[in-house]
Amino acid sequence: MELGGAFRLLTNRSAGTQDEDIAMDDLLNEFLTETAENMEILEMELVKLEQNPNDLAVLGNIFRLVHTTKGNCRFLGLPRLESVAHAVENILEKIRDGGIDVTRVAVSLLLEGIDRIKLLLHELEAYEEEPEGEDNDLISRLNAFAAGNVVEAAEDMPATANECPGPSIVTGPGAAARKPPAELQEVGMKTRLQPIGNAWSKLPHLVRGLSIELDKKIDLQMIGADVELDRQVLELIRGPLIHMVRNAADHGIEKPTDRLAGGKTETGTITLNAYHEGDHICIEIRDDGKGLNTARIREKVLEAGLVPENVMRRLSTQQIQQFVFHAGLSTAATVTFVSGRGVGMDVVKMNIEKIGGTVELQSTEGVGTTISLRIPLTLAMGSARNAERAGEHLLPPVSIAANPSCTLARSSFRVHGPRIDADAAPDAAPAVTGSRCKPGAGQKIGPYAGKSGVTL
Repeated sequence: MELGGAFRLLTNRSAGTQDEDIAMDDLLNEFLTETAENMEILEMELVKLEQNPNDLAVLGNIFRLVHTTKGNCRFLGLPRLESVAHAVENILEKIRDGGIDVTRVAVSLLLEGIDRIKLLLHELEAYEEEPEGEDNDLISRLNAFAAGNVVEAAEDMPATANECPGPSIVTGPGAAARKPPAELQEVGMKTRLQPIGNAWSKLPHLVRGLSIELDKKIDLQMIGADVELDRQVLELIRGPLIHMVRNAADHGIEKPTDRLAGGKTETGTITLNAYHEGDHICIEIRDDGKGLNTARIREKVLEAGLVPENVMRRLSTQQIQQFVFHAGLSTAATVTFVSGRGVGMDVVKMNIEKIGGTVELQSTEGVGTTISLRIPLTLAMGSARNAERAGEHLLPPVSIAANPSCTLARSSFRVHGPRIDADAAPDAAPAVTGSRCKPGAGQKIGPYAGKSGVTL
């Protein structure tokens, strides 16, 4: 960011103090946005550097981002942020010059410094001024490590650096809207779409911390990070994704010795794969771990009395595995800090379904597990056809309206406040009432009072 040039423009202004204050506010907002993005990049780059310590291009990018952050903090008069960034830069400079090796302790300390910068940025954004206080505890350890005192630097390090918020129950709008003009829809979509990689940015840091705490070797692969979807959907799936990655690391990936004994490599792999499928996004969370213990699930289901034994005998392996989504059902022998957080896969499934998505699970014991999410590209808009029922205009989704074999009987419409659902919709796709909509282009239906059914 060219803050130096912006400063020259600011100081050469002949306008009054009010205009200068506005310009400075704009500058601060630009700093907050860009620095937050840089911190996300730094987290991923540091994990890459730990995996490939001799990658000079990655090291150079890390050093440049931290150095730029330090300079920008100095220009804006943010001494706390500048001090932390300077201490982080000291370690990076020693690594660049060959005085310090890229080790787990080094990367952990650097990530701790990045976390502190992110915390200060959050406070700065919330209160529009740098928070009071000091960071001598962290800065002392960073400087000690840069000076070669590894023991002192490693003291009081957090047990784990993977604290991320767990999934929470979320809600989202369920009604589709009248289809706007194509040009307006395209512009609107472009402003709302963001790459799914934004929701994945914390995962390399998370998985690294989990591998340390669980004493496992885990490689995280992310495919399709540039696939875009609605930013609202992005926020709603962030928690469920974190939970499923935690589960894969804790319950899926085996210890290195167990993997070697089973004929696998000692490093397990968790793969995230995103791709488009029509007007939906598909996300796969796949691990090459031990898979689900179907016999254990069957035992737990029978113990809980969820189904009688004669019914259980007729269920396929995949059907039995779906019970992992049942509230309160767990096959874990012990509760761990990773997955034992009071939130199970039932909440994950519920949150995905609340935004019109679906969750599917496939697992092979000894081979691994794949969880597939299919979620709508956006919650804000969707294609629809204008319809009328007894003088009231309806807007059923095109996915229903375009199906020539889809017949909706009068009883198949259910009214839920401003929303009307059609039973014929395979995924309970909604139709919006048209109390504020005027008839427009598209196939018009109705009124059908007295008719046995309406064909779209």
